[in-house]
Formats: sequence, structure tokens, C-alpha cells
Amino acid sequence: GFQFYVNSSAAVAVLIFNCEGKLLVTRRAVDPDKGKMDLPGGFVDPDETAEEAVRRELKEELGVKVKSLRYLTSSSNQYPFSGIVVFTLDLLFRAEIEDPENMSASDDISAFEWIDPGTVDAGEIPSHSIRYFIKEIALREKTNPSQN
Repeated sequence: GFQFYVNSSAAVAVLIFNCEGKLLVTRRAVDPDKGKMDLPGGFVDPDETAEEAVRRELKEELGVKVKSLRYLTSSSNQYPFSGIVVFTLDLLFRAEIEDPENMSASDDISAFEWIDPGTVDAGEIPSHSIRYFIKEIALREKTNPSQN
């Protein structure tokens, strides 16, 4: 059975669009949900701000630097991990990055792709907060030019 921790952990997720309005999605290299669709991001470390976590995760996972960052919204989530359920508060940001053409997948992602968020099959996204971020927030953001 699962043990439950009552305090939520903070996590970050990031929307990055290319000039054609396609969204950057990643594939998980690790369980839970290995091979499934995700957004770049991860847990916020102790003594780290959400913005610092976004910069660190994008560097670790994709090897890119953040040019600008804007907070969008949050969603609660449950993340099964090592036999426990971690409650998370997932904070969604929109980022502009430097040198997107020089991205490479590493750390806990196996691949990335640019997709139209409207065409994503919700069944491909195991996490309900990420599903909400891609299927609703990304669609809304796609039509809004970035506010740098």
C-alpha cells in the first residue's frame, strides 16, 4: 500500500513555443510513466525558488538557458514515487529560451518533440496537471504572443 505525505512538494513545468506556435514536449526516460509525454520541469529543491528550479531543470534536461520567464498558473497533482504518493503543487511557467536548435535530451528525459497542443492525445499524458497545462493552458497561450 501507499503511504501518504500530507505536505505538498513544489514542482515546476514549463511551456516553450517555437516560432510556428508548436509546443515543446518531452518523453520520460524513467518510471513512473516511462516513455509517456510530459513537459520540461521537475521538483523544486530545498532553498530554491520556482524560477531557479525552472532554470536548473531546463539546463539539466535540455541543455538550454532561459531568456525570459513568466508564471502562468498552478495545479495540484499526485505523483507515485518509490512506493509513496507525493502530493505536488505544479507551478506552470512560460519560458523563452536561448538557442532552441542546440537542445539535447538528457537527465530524466529520453526525447523531445515540437507538437501542436491541440492535436495531443490526452491519453498520452499520465499526469492530470500536465494534461490540464497542455490541453487547456497551452492552447490559450499559443494564441497569445509572448509578453517579454
